[in-house]
Amino acid sequence: MAVKIPITYGGLSEEEAIEAGKMLREGWDILRSLQFNPKASILRYTVTQEGKSHLGIDDERQLVSGLEDLDVYVNRVSTREVLASNGKIELTDMMFIFYAEVKETDEISHDGKTYKVVQLKYYDPNVGRSMVVGRMI
Repeated sequence: MAVKIPITYGGLSEEEAIEAGKMLREGWDILRSLQFNPKASILRYTVTQEGKSHLGIDDERQLVSGLEDLDVYVNRVSTREVLASNGKIELTDMMFIFYAEVKETDEISHDGKTYKVVQLKYYDPNVGRSMVVGRMI
């Protein structure tokens, strides 16, 4: 569950909170520029027609538009090898920081790979900043 930041401005005045938010955004932009301005898409689906699980029919889903090619900061959290029937598989967890809301049911497409959101670390509804951990699927 994400930590929601209350609208108390963290003990700062409203003007100081706005200035702190601007500084955070500038720092985020600098970090992104060092990564050559990566982009990622949030894959969020809405159910358009209920399935019939007793017949083996899945829900029909439609991709929500407007969440493609968003600016993102990406950082590797961990990599581990897992033994599988056909050899070793490398599982990678990545941290993604967006200035958009990310939900637990979302997936993230980045650099040709898809990640399932496994942890919402932080969400600030005042500025829309989300920090999530995604596991490659």
